Amino acid sequence: MKNTVLRIKAELENVKKLYYDDDFLWVFNIKDSTSSLTRENIQFRNTDVLEIPNSRGTANFLIKWTEYPKYSTINFVKTKTGCSYDSGADNDWRDFATFECRGIELVEFLPQGNFIVEDTKGKIYYDVNLSDGNWCDYNQVSGCL
Repeated sequence: MKNTVLRIKAELENVKKLYYDDDFLWVFNIKDSTSSLTRENIQFRNTDVLEIPNSRGTANFLIKWTEYPKYSTINFVKTKTGCSYDSGADNDWRDFATFECRGIELVEFLPQGNFIVEDTKGKIYYDVNLSDGNWCDYNQVSGCL
């Protein structure tokens, strides 16, 4: 099965790294790969483990499209190249996460909360919400981020 790679592009000012942990909440709009059926705002975490009915497998997310007897699934795939976007990639497209999708197409990534940001002075910011596309904070040592 072919993997789907989520690539992101970000402008990082006074930010060393943008990343996520295992408890990150992934939110997507999805489409059935064999029809025009869609679902919006589906959510799952890397730590979710769902049993696939009539199968020995598990998935992070599963859905049964109304017209089909089989379940479609998404599984997060751990890779060496994904999981963070650092300042060296500033304003370039980079791999951020990889998913194994069976019967599902990821149409749109909807960034929500719980990103983690490390500034250039080493301070860590948790639960950063990027749903509006921008984030700004203030560090007493380095100033505005």
